[in-house]
Amino acid sequence: MIRGKSPPSRRESTVSWVIMGTLAAITIGVFIRQSHYDPTLFVPSVLESQVPGEVVPEPRPSSDLSAFVSEEMGVLSSLEAFGPDTLSDKINGKAELYLSARFSNLQCQRFASLIDPQSWMEVFVYDMGTLHQAFAVFSSQKRDGATPLDLTPFSYSTENALFWVHGRYYVEIIASAPSEAMTEAMLSFGETFVSKTSVEEHSIDELALFPKDHLEEGSITLFISNTFGFSGLENNFKGVQYFYQRT
Repeated sequence: MIRGKSPPSRRESTVSWVIMGTLAAITIGVFIRQSHYDPTLFVPSVLESQVPGEVVPEPRPSSDLSAFVSEEMGVLSSLEAFGPDTLSDKINGKAELYLSARFSNLQCQRFASLIDPQSWMEVFVYDMGTLHQAFAVFSSQKRDGATPLDLTPFSYSTENALFWVHGRYYVEIIASAPSEAMTEAMLSFGETFVSKTSVEEHSIDELALFPKDHLEEGSITLFISNTFGFSGLENNFKGVQYFYQRT
């Protein structure tokens, strides 16, 4: 004889209703949370996408990197700060280069044109601790198509970006898209930053040791640590020389 399944006990029924009620409360909480999210937490990276047209920059708040931007630029995001333990949160995949050069901290912020909010830029100010360490990062990742600048002894531009070293600071500015107006805004930032930011070191004496003949311009690179993968090999310069044969 097959015995039928007994009905659930009162305790089992109570537990089932408690579980169902908890799941329902979680679902309602998630729905409410999604309907009140903070859009400032999801501002896209400058290298990934453009700022939506409805985002309008604020015209100049109090204290941050906005002290260096021109009057035509407004603040698009608040100042962000990262240390050695959090750098990879901002520049995942490249943090090791900065850390190996004894990175100290990063401050970054986005600015947009008050005339055309679709045109914007993001500024990265890396405090590398010393001029040598800032130059190590600058020289190790120099972009293709670089155009030298007179901003500092170590500075150049690309189609939509500026890069330079000023004392202990290595600075990058990357625009959302290339344009003459954004290039002027980036140069204005750089000139103001350099003039208003005092630094102790201005030159790297070791660069004068390289022979000038046949030295490829801009090829000198400084490795602060782990040169060619060797942990004990530190503070090494490398330069590229070219040779030709007369015919």
